[in-house]
Amino acid sequence: MPLWYNSFFSAVSLMLVLSLLVAVTATPAVGEPKERLNVTAFGAHSGDRSDTVPAVRAALEQCRKTGANVLVFPKGRYDFYPDRASEQYVFISNNDEGLRRVAFPLSGCTGLEIDGQGSEFIFHGVIIPFVLAGAKQVTVRNLSIDWEQTFHTEGTVVSVDDNAVELTIPEQFPYKVVNERFQHMGAGKEDFVLGNMLEFDTQRRETAFGAQDNYGAADRLQVVVRPGSGRIVSATADATHFVSCRGRIKMTDCRFENQKDDATNVHGIYTRITGRPDAYSVEVRLMHGQQFGIHPAKVGHTMQFVKGDTLLPAYQAKVTKVRAINKEFTILTFAKPLPATLTPNDAVLDLYWQPTDVLIKGCTLGSNRARGFLISVQSHVVIEECTFHTPGAAILITGDANYWFESGPVRDVTVRNNRFIDCNYGVWGSAAIEINPEIKPEHRQEPRYHRNIRIENNRFEVFFPRLLRAHSVDGLRFTGNTVVPSNRYPAKEPTTPPLDIRDCSHVIIENK
Repeated sequence: MPLWYNSFFSAVSLMLVLSLLVAVTATPAVGEPKERLNVTAFGAHSGDRSDTVPAVRAALEQCRKTGANVLVFPKGRYDFYPDRASEQYVFISNNDEGLRRVAFPLSGCTGLEIDGQGSEFIFHGVIIPFVLAGAKQVTVRNLSIDWEQTFHTEGTVVSVDDNAVELTIPEQFPYKVVNERFQHMGAGKEDFVLGNMLEFDTQRRETAFGAQDNYGAADRLQVVVRPGSGRIVSATADATHFVSCRGRIKMTDCRFENQKDDATNVHGIYTRITGRPDAYSVEVRLMHGQQFGIHPAKVGHTMQFVKGDTLLPAYQAKVTKVRAINKEFTILTFAKPLPATLTPNDAVLDLYWQPTDVLIKGCTLGSNRARGFLISVQSHVVIEECTFHTPGAAILITGDANYWFESGPVRDVTVRNNRFIDCNYGVWGSAAIEINPEIKPEHRQEPRYHRNIRIENNRFEVFFPRLLRAHSVDGLRFTGNTVVPSNRYPAKEPTTPPLDIRDCSHVIIENK
């Protein structure tokens, strides 16, 4: 029978986002001598479930004093509790701001390596594993991260009628019923009312065919409880998220499965012009509540102004002065007068915050809610030798200055030698690969928003025939790809054309 779970889109979800992000974004220092510290010398014990946080705090302090640059955890299980963790008020894009306990406060660190030597890091309650604000050349390797008690509930549906849903809920998901309403009992002092339900197929261990979010369940559910088994959900948000990053982003041989949202999202942030204090300045606002506190620019950064309706560049200049008003509003000043044609509702992008390149290779992803890789950066991007099985689009390339305010245009993307297996079995997409910047059809004139996208030598195994949907691209190649019919799911819109390409220029289609 299908499995349902209750997820909580709150600040607790950022803990999993950060913990997974660290392992794939960190870059080791080059050419530095390795001075190693063993965490057991500071009182850490593996296997006895004692709190490792005080030992980590002492070890990191020693690293700062002596210059030691490798912190080693002998292989084992290490537990981390929020009670004695340091506190930090954090702003994390695409998540909720707030005062958080942090197990590894690595902000400002340079050239530090944390080697788990195959250890399990188990966290308890509301605590962020790693914070690396302003850190450079930090490596986190050879460890896994999980929570002793998650921030969602799973249960197997054993019967359904017009009045009730009967669930089997495992003991690992404690709960209570308050005023005839289901309430998840979180670790520590955190309890959460039922917020959303989503159906999973327990045989395939993925979101059920065509399943949608059910946010109205809190008003309708009754529950009959039986003992049960097995956890299916890995994370309650995106597995990884890269916002306004520089340097190289490299993910190789990673597995992203059963998370509550996408595998990764790589993008910048559009701010919106909300005022013109004088001829040289603009007031800009961070528009999405989960981007507040991510400051839009620094002195010397080049800002690109784009029109709100077309998303096309209108002007760019370097910032000479930044005055932050609060976590939402900032005034940016430039050396020369700005064009009068820049108006409120136009957007601004900081071109400094772009990766040099993005490589995603040999990864496996699927059985999650939503999509696979979301890419919206102007860097050199390669996605190759990956296997996708997603309920929505496996790859989404967009751009938006209206809701999420996630930039921006891509300039060099190659998608090659990948395998797409029965994508779009859910409701979060309309093609295996989607290129759909948020531009209304009447504003999709040339020049195009995206450029130079190559989709080459991939294998598509499909029950839903649409392979690609794209608009607003200059230079789109779809060549050497193989399509194989699949009957693993019920046929879905069999007359749909495999390619839906509109408002594009310089398109080449050559398939096997």
